[in-house]
Amino acid sequence: MIGDRTIDFYDIFEGFVAAGYHTSLKGLEYQHDKRQWKRAKERREREDQRESKRYLQQYISRLKCDGLIERTENQVSLTLRGLDKLEKLKYNSYNQNFEIIESSNVIIISFDIPEKYRKNRNWLRGVLKFLNFEMIHQSTWMGKIKMPQKLLEQFEKKEILKYIKIFEVTKTGTLKELN
Repeated sequence: MIGDRTIDFYDIFEGFVAAGYHTSLKGLEYQHDKRQWKRAKERREREDQRESKRYLQQYISRLKCDGLIERTENQVSLTLRGLDKLEKLKYNSYNQNFEIIESSNVIIISFDIPEKYRKNRNWLRGVLKFLNFEMIHQSTWMGKIKMPQKLLEQFEKKEILKYIKIFEVTKTGTLKELN
């Protein structure tokens, strides 16, 4: 309480100096309130940083208790159990029992999925990577895998099929890397 009152006095004094000699009471109050708002904003930011730091420490502690990470002096790294769990999560999120059938021709998938479907767009990239397609550009992929029917049904279910174009190339031209 004493510290707060000292800061209040300092704010009043600083407001008086900043406002000038011939300023009205309303002008002085404005200068004081301006400093109080600034101080309150700084206090909220410090509390938010403290809360974020505490949340991160709790999360790391939980991962450590589960045996997924190990912590050294200034470094956090995955344990073998953590790496295994990460691989399982990656595999399960993209492997939906898609049947992978090799193709003799190159398949090119191009998409322009709107921002509102960002989550589905990222999912699609993960699935294509899982199916061993190679990224040419972020929205253009190629591979020698026939498109599974289940995957096309997933595109329709996620309402992104209309944004995806699939080509089968019989003559590769400059795409000789996949042969």
